[in-house]
Amino acid sequence: MKPSRMCGHLTKKHPDKKEKDLKYFQTLSKQFANRSSRDGMINKITTKNDDGLVASYNISLLIAKCGKPHTMGEKFILPAIREVISIVMHQDASSVVRLIPLSNNSVSRRIEELAIDVEQQLCKVLQTTEFALQLGESTLCDNETLLMAYVRYIHNGVSKEEMLFSKPLETDTKAEFLEEYDSTLAENVKMIRTDVAYLADIFEKLNIVNKQLQGNNTTLIQAKGVVLSFLSKLTLFRQNIAIVNLGSYLV
Repeated sequence: MKPSRMCGHLTKKHPDKKEKDLKYFQTLSKQFANRSSRDGMINKITTKNDDGLVASYNISLLIAKCGKPHTMGEKFILPAIREVISIVMHQDASSVVRLIPLSNNSVSRRIEELAIDVEQQLCKVLQTTEFALQLGESTLCDNETLLMAYVRYIHNGVSKEEMLFSKPLETDTKAEFLEEYDSTLAENVKMIRTDVAYLADIFEKLNIVNKQLQGNNTTLIQAKGVVLSFLSKLTLFRQNIAIVNLGSYLV
């Protein structure tokens, strides 16, 4: 618009502002730019909700790292946040706490999503480098068996070791699962525990004999004496086992 027409518009439509200086109009422009609008209010609320969601993920990660129950967020952390905001910051805590979802289901869902994301990032790294895979087995208190996989790799010149996954096995550590397939084999598996205990004791005695036979200064006569002595003990062990005298065994 031409300056002459702008001056005419100001004189006809806004006569009360005709004598105002430039600073007055600059202030009006800033107030108009900073005015509260529907889009601005929605963006502000969305930002607060996003911040609360990020805080929920971070707190869920801390709960997972500490190995605490998922209910800890709702029963302990949220009340602690409420106390800090109200006492230290002297602000209304309800509006902040309401934006941080930390219920039992929310924390469980966050931890599951974080675990999937970590596994995907690890798989992307493993696709670009050589790695070593190690499998392990662990047993829980209720005889549930877990299969755990660890990977070792070099990333950015640093050797790292990470857990790839931990999944429960369909079977447990008891021999009961064999009974429906082969009852005789299941009974033999249960009886093998006695053999393991016997082998543990006999291994210790064989190890002692092995140490006595070692050394540069050991002569043939000394070695023969050690072997004959051990053979005589074996005869005594057999006699004791026949009369169920297990005093010679530790296990």
